[in-house]
Amino acid sequence: MDDRDEAGAWPARTMMLPLLGALCGFVFAQLVQGPERWEWIDDPLRLGGGALVASAGIAFAFSLERRRWLWSILFALAVGLVMGGVTWRNGGWSGWGANEKWQLFSALVAVAIALPLFQTARDAGFGSITRRCMPIAGRTRSCGPRAGPSSCSFSC
Repeated sequence: MDDRDEAGAWPARTMMLPLLGALCGFVFAQLVQGPERWEWIDDPLRLGGGALVASAGIAFAFSLERRRWLWSILFALAVGLVMGGVTWRNGGWSGWGANEKWQLFSALVAVAIALPLFQTARDAGFGSITRRCMPIAGRTRSCGPRAGPSSCSFSC
C-alpha cells in the first residue's frame, strides 16, 4: 500500500471509531447484563454474542484503513465469530472449572497474533506478498520498492 494514500487527514475516522465503540459497548452491555445491574447473564448464547460484538469491534478499530475498509470488516467478523464461538462453546461462567479458561485465553492469543499478520497481508496487497531479502549475519541490503530485484545479490 502506498503510504501517501494514508498520510492525509481522515476526519470521518475520528468520529466514526468513538461512535462505533459506544455502539459496541452498549450492545455488549445489553447482551451480558443479568437480571440485576451488577450481575452477568449465564446464558452461553448471549455471552457468545457479547464476545462476538466486543472482539469484532476492537479488531475492526485496530485494523481499519481508508483504502481497504471492507477487508477490515471481514477480518473483524472472522475474529468475532472465533471469539463468540469459543465463548459460546465454553458455556456460562458459573460452569467453568479451574482448567477451562485456557480455551478463551488461546483464542485471545490467536487473535493477537492474527491481527498484525492481517495488517501486513492487507498492506502488502494480499496476493502480492513476495519474499524479500532478509538481513544475513547482521548485514542488510536495501530491497525497497524502488530497488529492483537485481539489487538483492544474496539469496533470500
